[in-house]
Parts: sequence; structure tokens; C-alpha cells
Amino acid sequence: MSEPKILENVPLAKYTTLGIGGPARYFVEVLSEKDLKGAIAWAREKGVEYIVIAGGSNLLVSDEGYEGLVIRIKFSGIEQQDGAIIVKAGTHLQKLVDYTIEHGLDGLSTMVGVPGSVGGAVYGCAGAYGDNIRDYIKEITYFDGEKVVTITRDDYVTGYRDSIFKRNKNWIILKIKFAGLPHTDKEGLEREAVEVLERRAQKYNSGLKSPGSFFKNIPEDELSLGQLTKVRKLIAEWEHNPDYIKRFGNTSVVRFGKIPAGNLIDMLGGKGDQIGQIKINEFHANTFVNLGGGDAKDFISLARKWRDKVREEFGLILEPEVQLVGFKEDF
Repeated sequence: MSEPKILENVPLAKYTTLGIGGPARYFVEVLSEKDLKGAIAWAREKGVEYIVIAGGSNLLVSDEGYEGLVIRIKFSGIEQQDGAIIVKAGTHLQKLVDYTIEHGLDGLSTMVGVPGSVGGAVYGCAGAYGDNIRDYIKEITYFDGEKVVTITRDDYVTGYRDSIFKRNKNWIILKIKFAGLPHTDKEGLEREAVEVLERRAQKYNSGLKSPGSFFKNIPEDELSLGQLTKVRKLIAEWEHNPDYIKRFGNTSVVRFGKIPAGNLIDMLGGKGDQIGQIKINEFHANTFVNLGGGDAKDFISLARKWRDKVREEFGLILEPEVQLVGFKEDF
């Protein structure tokens, strides 16, 4: 097995959409499964921990960086096989969405504009506007550190914005097989994608340095009756507020059976709050933005501030959707 090209003390900020992060002690980009296995073998030989990244869109790296090896996956590609779509993990999610729209396949079009890789989306069980990456997964092939393993969708999903891969950090997704996407009108999918992009532009204006939504939304079916009754009462009051009606019309806070974390922060006045160069987006309160020169310390401080406010007011615990790397303390 060929020796991978391992670099040292590589700043991670340029590999994240947030533009924040200290250096990786070791860093390597892999263009194939063979390269990946070589990098892992190197890490084990040296006795260092490793993590895998791809698009860097759902990532917050500490100011101190990461002491182990960061492996950046760059192998990508899409192909059809017996009616299924086989996608390599490093493929940009947008390329997959474009592919399905071009071929008149429904089920992923509302994920248009979501940054990052397909592997990252599967890792985080990503979704948008009712669609979810998991819905048409048939199989996932991954490397467990020793061998290549293939599992079905039933083995993969463990909860909302959660997956078996979050519980097994050293399992690395290699490729995903999608099947059963319904055939539909291509032009209709294109129109839907345009509408979604317009809505997304209201939350994520162009050039935004952000990891995407920081907190997970809260599924109503995970709340106790007492929690649900309390939060429903507070939400009903908010929905009848003249300011809310002016901004959102008759749109309900609760969507697709989930309470959006951004709406909870918004209800408490979080939009526009700022610590250092980290600010909560004026357009969407679950979007924390690096205005330029921001750092992870201020980002975490701002996120904790509003996590605590939501807990105090609603009795609900907001959990990060973003992967935290290199932090000495739990969020």
C-alpha cells in the first residue's frame, strides 16, 4: 500500500464553510478508497486519532485545532446501476440533487442549495422542507477500520438528524445506493427547486460564512405531555403576535412535526445578537455567522447563551446539529 502524502500543521479554517478552525496536526486528502485505507493505516502505525471530513459545511473546529489526523475525502462520482443510483461519499450534494432533477426523479429536489457532500449528508441524516436524505437509501457501504461493510437503510437510521455513523466515529462512508425515487415531471422539479432556493436565500444570503443550521429542530413526538403543552401554549401566543403575523402571515411555527430551533430563539429575541465577530443571522435565528475574523470561542459562547435561554423559557434542550471538532469540553 502506497504511503499517503501527510501534511503537518494545516489550518482547517479554509476547509470549512464557517471559515473558523485551528490547525490539524496532520492532514491528508484522499482520492480513492485505497488512499483512505493507507491514511488510516498510517494513523494507526503512528498511534494518532483520526477524523474524516469532506465539504466542511456542517463543522465547527476549535481554535486550538485537532491533535490527530484529518482525512479529507475527495473521491466522487454518480452512476446508475440496475435502476439504482450509486454515489461516492465525496460527491457534492448539489451534484446529486441536480442529477435527480435532470433525470426526473423526485425525493431530493428540496435539498437544492444545501452545501456539503453526500457522505456528510448521510452521516448527519440531513433533510430540508420535508425531504430527507434517508428516504430513498437502499444501502450504505462503509469502511469500519478493518473491512468494507454494507448495511441497509433500516440499520442506518437511529433518530432525527442522527445515524449509526455518529455513534461509530471511525466508520467511514464510502458510497451510497439510492433506489425507488419516483419518476415525475422534470419541469415541475425545476420549478420546485427554484422556489426552494428563493426561500433559502432569505435565510442564507450569498457568501455567508456559516456551518448551516447549528441546532437540531425538536420532534414533537420526543416531548413529554407537560413539555408539549407548555411549548404549544407559548408558540400559540407567539403566532398571534402582530409582529409574527406581519413577518410570517399564517405560517405555523411547527412544521413537519418539528419545532424549529430557530423559531424558539427568534421568539426570545435572538436575531442579530452578537459576540465578537459571531452573529445570529437577521434572517434566520438558527444561523450563526462569522462576520470575518470570528473564532470558535465566541461562536460557542453565543450558541450556549441561546441554548440556555431556550431551556429557561421553554424547558427544552437544544442539541448541536453541527459536528464539533477539537473541543476539550462538551457543548
